[in-house]
Amino acid sequence: MSATATHYTFAGPARCTRRGTLWQIEGVERDTRRTLSMVLVCLDGDGSLPGSVADLELRCIAGAAPARWLLRWAGGSLELALRSIHVQRAGRVALAEALPGLAPSWRGRIGWALLLNLVRVPGMTRLLQALRGAG
Repeated sequence: MSATATHYTFAGPARCTRRGTLWQIEGVERDTRRTLSMVLVCLDGDGSLPGSVADLELRCIAGAAPARWLLRWAGGSLELALRSIHVQRAGRVALAEALPGLAPSWRGRIGWALLLNLVRVPGMTRLLQALRGAG
């Protein structure tokens, strides 16, 4: 077997389900500790995974034609020919980490709530615009 390069690693148990040539693997990514969901579309239907595996890794086998991939886990390994790999990470956590941690004051929250509720009253938007222009 040629050298391999690790592409995805799971920490702890990863849940595996299979429907024909589609394999779905869900777990926690080792490096980021975020939820990682992966769908593998296989060219061949050989092999099987247990329902839950520990410390799963997906590696690309260098120099193989067609491209071959190696799934390794604590209790074994499986070589697959994959047509495609679809990866989805939990984006909500990354978005929350990217946003600044500014918490508005209570006065600001109450002010905005009053203003937005006031604008709901018919004609109030025109009155506020007139007051703003007069000042």
